[in-house]
Amino acid sequence: MMADVAENEPPALPSGADEPTPPRGLDAAEYRRFQEFQRFQDYQRFVRQQGGGPPTNLPVPVQPGTVHEPHPVEAQLAGMQQQLARIERVTNPPLWQKILRNKWLHRAVWLVIIVVLATWGLPKLINHYFGGGTDQNPAAPGNLPLPKNQSRELAQHQDDAVTDVYLFIALKQPEHACFYFVGAAGQEFANAVGASTCTAAVQKLERQVTDPGTYQAPILTAQRDLTSPTMAIRSCDFEIGGGPLLGNFVVTQQPDQTWGITSYSKGPSTCPATTIPAPPT
Repeated sequence: MMADVAENEPPALPSGADEPTPPRGLDAAEYRRFQEFQRFQDYQRFVRQQGGGPPTNLPVPVQPGTVHEPHPVEAQLAGMQQQLARIERVTNPPLWQKILRNKWLHRAVWLVIIVVLATWGLPKLINHYFGGGTDQNPAAPGNLPLPKNQSRELAQHQDDAVTDVYLFIALKQPEHACFYFVGAAGQEFANAVGASTCTAAVQKLERQVTDPGTYQAPILTAQRDLTSPTMAIRSCDFEIGGGPLLGNFVVTQQPDQTWGITSYSKGPSTCPATTIPAPPT
């Protein structure tokens, strides 16, 4: 008989005992209200099992700093449901949030960033600020400093008008290469190469370059008189490797003291070997 009475007794309401530590992201007051709500739900389930209606005389928790006035049970229930939903979001976040909060994922991302900086970013910064040394592979077009003709000025030296043509052929910049041809010289160059325009001729010669790093830097091997306003410059006056010889140029000084190619003629495909005289005995 005593056991039946004990089974029909309702669960005890909060008694103010020590409470466990609240989950991360919740303060103690919110977690206490959540526990009260859970006990309130247990009490409601017990009353329904006994065939009675919802209780109407339960004590209502009061927020700190407010007047101790009773509130309707429905308002208390709605507030607790909101707290329960917030606790549920904090304690059981969606899968994508769990993945983003994973510390191993953070470490993997930082490792990838460090590897990228070490293998690509740092060498690029060193090359940008301190130069790339003697790398024989020229940079891709568009990554170089502005060429001399970008300011719409011709070469400042007789040889530059010719050597820059080699340079921009190696770098695959036909517009820059053709800029140094003045007047009909560009069409003479195109006709000699077998192309319709100077740009098409340069593009045709680009495909014959086998070593752009060597081809873009001809080395002068002949001495000439630099006092004349007009000078004939032959490709055989330079040591050229990694691509085809371009031929013979005539450069003329312009009114602004710059030099441009004013005439062109096709030259030999190879230069005769130079002989070094034997030293006197």
